[in-house]
Amino acid sequence: MPVFIWKHAAAANWVTENHVGFAVENLADIWPIIENFTEDQYNAMQPNLARVSKLIRNGVFAKHAALDALLAVNEPYNKW
Repeated sequence: MPVFIWKHAAAANWVTENHVGFAVENLADIWPIIENFTEDQYNAMQPNLARVSKLIRNGVFAKHAALDALLAVNEPYNKW
């Protein structure tokens, strides 16, 4: 199932650019999208959803966030 995210959320661009969902202004915007969502649109989105789902299950995003945090904490020590 596609992701719905508030269009002003930090991850909204990522969701739409990776074609895994829709950015909406408010909850009322969701129903027209669902009602007009075609099987072809679903089939086009499915490979992207499967790819991202696998990355989430394997912890790729969590590992990336942890590495970024570690690098940020140690930045003063990395000035060569």
